[in-house]
Amino acid sequence: MTIFPISVLLRLGISSDRVDAGATGKLGARRPPKRAGDQNAFGDLVAVHSRELQVHCNRILGSLQDAEDALQETWCPRGGPAARYETTEAISLAFITALQLLPPRQRAVLILRDVLGYHASEVARMLDATQESVQSALKRARATVDNNLADTNTLARQPDSVAEHRLVARLTDALERADLDALIDLLAADVRLSMPPVMLEYRGTEAARRVLAAVTFRPGLRYRVIPTRANTQPAVALYLADPHTPLHHAYSLLSITATADHITALTCFTPELLPHFGLPRTLPATDRP
Repeated sequence: MTIFPISVLLRLGISSDRVDAGATGKLGARRPPKRAGDQNAFGDLVAVHSRELQVHCNRILGSLQDAEDALQETWCPRGGPAARYETTEAISLAFITALQLLPPRQRAVLILRDVLGYHASEVARMLDATQESVQSALKRARATVDNNLADTNTLARQPDSVAEHRLVARLTDALERADLDALIDLLAADVRLSMPPVMLEYRGTEAARRVLAAVTFRPGLRYRVIPTRANTQPAVALYLADPHTPLHHAYSLLSITATADHITALTCFTPELLPHFGLPRTLPATDRP
């Protein structure tokens, strides 16, 4: 079920009673509309995806509490029409990043038309616009998103590959040794770095170096790093050493978008997300989960 786009629409002022999603089984496989009384069965279908969907709601809304609220408000089944983007693609962080490049009207049109599958006439009524303006906005939005996705040939499409493990291991080593140069060597020349809820994106290795040096690699900071996955993508959880106790405290979750050889995007999430991935808030001196 495509939930996170609805949270975007909520932020744009489109209420959940006007826009909801079709029930699905496995991601990307649409099932027939649910009948009245099927709410329990519907809940069983979507519950397995709630953690991933909540991460994306948080990525867009910039607040864990708002993400939880948006997710709860949109557990409502509807038999939806066909969509241009498969759900498995639509819940990738690459798609989220591409959405954030769009102006609000283009973003709403793209989600309503190509993710939720509404017809142009329906979208025009929802947004109080003409069909011509909807089609024009959709054309521009598709071009932006498709170009961005084409530039992101990610390891997420081949999870747990040897290349992915090697890249994550090198990133883990660089972070734990506080070796900024080694980390920069892993980045693509046009790498994108973002830290929601701050609505800024840094591009290129020089910008990444400045930000990482000022934030992550400040003198005296030491980390323990735990590899994990965020939705379909590799990720690492950072735990910051406490200077007064043997503990390491949750610091951030880095979601990784990469080719076989280089990291093309790093998205840094706040530590509140770690428990949602089964990770602790603190680590003892020697134990690793």
